[in-house]
Amino acid sequence: MTHLLFLHTLLASTFFAIVPAFWWLGMLAQFYLVYPWLLRFFTRIGPGKACVLTCVICWGGWVILGHVASLPGAYW
Repeated sequence: MTHLLFLHTLLASTFFAIVPAFWWLGMLAQFYLVYPWLLRFFTRIGPGKACVLTCVICWGGWVILGHVASLPGAYW
């Protein structure tokens, strides 16, 4: 099911267990699904603010995922 929904690249438990071609297809599908929203975001608030907010959201997400992954019994 995770392969059909292109979510297998988001799960740390299966990240290294998948075929590289499936990983690439998942990343490509995620990019094409997110790109229109990202483009609209950049055109609405301007490239400078959008770039800063995108970086803060992405880096903040990595920090949060790092803390969640370190919790005992965490699925990630």
